[in-house]
Amino acid sequence: MVKQDEWYKDWFNSPYYHILYQNRDREEASRFINNLVSYLEPAHNASFLDLACGKGRHALQLARKGYRVIGVDIAPDNIREAAQYESDNLSFFVWDMRKPVRADYFDYVLNLFTSFGYFDDEGNCQTLRALETSLQQQGIFVIDYLNTTKATQNFTPEEDIRLDGIDFHLERELQGNYITKTITVVDQDIEHVFQESVKTLRLKDFQRYFDRTGFEMINCFGDYDLNTYDELTSDRLILIARKP
Repeated sequence: MVKQDEWYKDWFNSPYYHILYQNRDREEASRFINNLVSYLEPAHNASFLDLACGKGRHALQLARKGYRVIGVDIAPDNIREAAQYESDNLSFFVWDMRKPVRADYFDYVLNLFTSFGYFDDEGNCQTLRALETSLQQQGIFVIDYLNTTKATQNFTPEEDIRLDGIDFHLERELQGNYITKTITVVDQDIEHVFQESVKTLRLKDFQRYFDRTGFEMINCFGDYDLNTYDELTSDRLILIARKP
């Protein structure tokens, strides 16, 4: 039985997570990071925190540009794999994002590929307060979330996918203000069941969170090429906010 309030601990630490989302590759990460860096124009010695970094695909792209980067994730297997890319300016740690990493240290905190919205309102605000603590004054926070308006309007209740000889059966449903996905995996006749559950957060919800935690929103984009956000048509909701 999947524990809904702890689903991320098992699912993100599973190899099946990365098989299912294998289309989210380093090429996509490189394009997004290039666009972000062009927009943000960081100083050459800027420090970045990749919060919920997975296997480090975005952190690696930043480090290759010469920035100082720390990636943290709650899944030990992800961090073990990411650690192979560690260098003088790149390191990885197992971490719960509801806790500050280093006080007043980072110029930028990135939270990418819908790595937010797992908790209730207080837990989400706790995460924002923690990363605010980690940021220097005037530090920048970037969050990349799915556009839940479009996602809920184009809802596919069930889907079957076969990847790398493994069968995935996906069942999606709206449960209150959460989008819940049950993932049944059949690998060599052995069945595994996982779950994803994220809040249907919209732009107004993030604005409310930012008001509660002191962030100032400075821009909003709708995709990885940083085109203008449109609530009905954009694939992503990418927010840029500043610590006062």
